[in-house]
Amino acid sequence: MRMPNTLTTRQNSPAAIKQLRAQRYLHDRAKRVVGLQVVLTTFFPLAGTILEMFWPQMKGGVAFYGISISILDIAVLDSWQKRLRKVAVKIQEVFDCSVLDLPWDDVGVGTRPEEEDVHAASSAYRNGQEDATLANWYPAAAGEIQLSLGRIICQRSNLRWDAHLRRRYRTWLAAILLTAGLVISYLGLRSNFGLEQLTLTVLAPIAPMILWGIREFQGNGDAADVSDRLREKSRELWATAIDGKLSDEVLRARARLLQSEIYARRVNAPLIFNWVYRLLRAAGEEQMNVAANELVREARAHGF
Repeated sequence: MRMPNTLTTRQNSPAAIKQLRAQRYLHDRAKRVVGLQVVLTTFFPLAGTILEMFWPQMKGGVAFYGISISILDIAVLDSWQKRLRKVAVKIQEVFDCSVLDLPWDDVGVGTRPEEEDVHAASSAYRNGQEDATLANWYPAAAGEIQLSLGRIICQRSNLRWDAHLRRRYRTWLAAILLTAGLVISYLGLRSNFGLEQLTLTVLAPIAPMILWGIREFQGNGDAADVSDRLREKSRELWATAIDGKLSDEVLRARARLLQSEIYARRVNAPLIFNWVYRLLRAAGEEQMNVAANELVREARAHGF
């Protein structure tokens, strides 16, 4: 017996939009902490390095600042934004379980977030104002075929978009940090600094920037690789599904296993700033919808 597909209706229901608002609010708060990390570990050290080239007496204070911020970043700020992100991802998991009709994974995900917390975060998002971008979170085409197949389309769309976004961001990040590092190094060498002076004047102040950049570069690369690996799993699940040899119940169980891995990837993946998302959103949504429509055509060609 085929399960009816009400995915499109469920993802735009008041309860689902409330969950999306809550996770967006918490993700935005976490990104503000990341923004603070960037300012403290990148812009201030860069400014300090340039200033001490003209006022050498500042080098001790700038070096101390660089070391102190490195410790603060790892010990406080990083753990703070990770806690916010974990709650946001849990709420997003509530949304996915409801929309994709999947059971909650108590072992892999843990306890469900409290409804009071979801309501508070949802109400705080944009001071209660509506956000039209939250509607139709998943491609509409996923609602045109049976749920066991539409569910896989949604999971695949999520994974492809994440990998593409992170690789573009990773490229931009590398270019910006490399350019900044080369400029600072050039200024230091041009000033004929010795090794000790170069270390105190250039390397120590920008150490937080280097550490942050390496962490973000590697983290986004690892997350993109995980998304690609899971997308391959979704492709294999899709191929099995359109063969028509498995029941909806079995496909649902396998989708739940895949969803648990998606959740783990979300928890561990570094955050990406909203401006990056906005720059790539239009092209990403177009590609997502084209791919979803193609999968629907493929499913119908197999008799679904």
